[in-house]
Amino acid sequence: MKTQYMQEFATLGSCLSFSHAAEELFISQSTLSRHIAFIEEELGEALFSRSTHSVKLTSAGKIALEEFNRITSEYDVLLKNLNDYKKGRNGKLRLGTLLGATDRYISLHLCNFKKSYPETTISMHTYDKFEVIHDILGGRMDIGLVCRYGAPESYNEALAFHDIGAERLKAALPEDHPLAGRRILHWDDLDNESILLFSSDAHYNNYIKRLMEKHKVKPKKLVYTEQYETIKFDLIASNSVSLTPEHVPDELTLRNIVFLPFDEDDAFAGISLVYLKENANPTLCLFLDAIRAAADKA
Repeated sequence: MKTQYMQEFATLGSCLSFSHAAEELFISQSTLSRHIAFIEEELGEALFSRSTHSVKLTSAGKIALEEFNRITSEYDVLLKNLNDYKKGRNGKLRLGTLLGATDRYISLHLCNFKKSYPETTISMHTYDKFEVIHDILGGRMDIGLVCRYGAPESYNEALAFHDIGAERLKAALPEDHPLAGRRILHWDDLDNESILLFSSDAHYNNYIKRLMEKHKVKPKKLVYTEQYETIKFDLIASNSVSLTPEHVPDELTLRNIVFLPFDEDDAFAGISLVYLKENANPTLCLFLDAIRAAADKA
């Protein structure tokens, strides 16, 4: 049975006049009569008693009116919920963020977004460095905060990037390293030094290698570590230097490691939100719109 017929029945049951109900519903009296007859045949009960001058609900009609009102009300709620879901207002967003970068870049955005759309659910997972892009490509995350090294075109073509900041790189090195007493480091200082790279981040490695080639830096050797949490051990073991984004020293307490400013304009990491171009999650679209609106106001 069509919900339209139920709504027509409820209108007639409320005003008890075929002419008034038909006028209110913008249909003809004959169409309304036909639809009411269909309902009565479907239910096997007379729902209205009709006379020349009046229309009254039967006992069965009163039960039907109460139930039809309930059903149509629940149907309206369903339509609203589906509409809200399409708009992302009560959907779910899976967000991957970088260790140490959440407060600096997206905490305020998340707070404002939740204020505007309190029915949304945001699940957050903190990543060390590399895995967030893998999880986005694998459909396990909707969007992630990443350090981007090089142009977006150098990454998987299925990904889209929305830049929200940039960070100068700092130099991390053991406290007993010959360069540790300097106030600032430059590219020239890295010549013939061991340089620490990340074994799982080809984009970072290629970026640093290109810059070293550009500045004619010839490293003594290249050393590889797995993630930020292993920097300390590999820096000390290899007596090497690593170039890291600024937010990393803020968050990692590394005893026996010092961080020095790296005063070179071309040594920086782009801070971006990354997501799949074909991700149709409406809450993702809503979140990106909020980020862009905030940037326009800034």
